[in-house]
Amino acid sequence: MIVADCECVKCKDEPLDNKKSLNLLSWHACGQAYPVEDFMEEFWRIVHHCNGLPLALCAIGSSFFSKSRKVWESALHEIEVIPNCQVQKVLAKN
Repeated sequence: MIVADCECVKCKDEPLDNKKSLNLLSWHACGQAYPVEDFMEEFWRIVHHCNGLPLALCAIGSSFFSKSRKVWESALHEIEVIPNCQVQKVLAKN
C-alpha cells in the first residue's frame, strides 16, 4: 500500500516482466527510464536476482542511487549470496 496525497492506494504485488523490471530499477537507481550503458550488466544481474518483485527492485535501486561502480559491485556480490526464495519470503511479510 502506498500513501499518496493522504490517500491509501493499493498496488499489485505481481512480478514484473524483465523490461518493466529494468525500467523500475532504472528510475530508482539513476532517475531515468533506462539504465546507464556502462552499468547494463549490473542492472540485468539485479533484475534477474529480484525475480520481478517491485519492492525489491525499488529498494535495491534506491540504495544504489549516485553510487560508484565499486560500490555496485560490492553490493551485488553480497546480494547474490542471498537465495531468491529468502528475498521473496521477506517481501511477502511486508
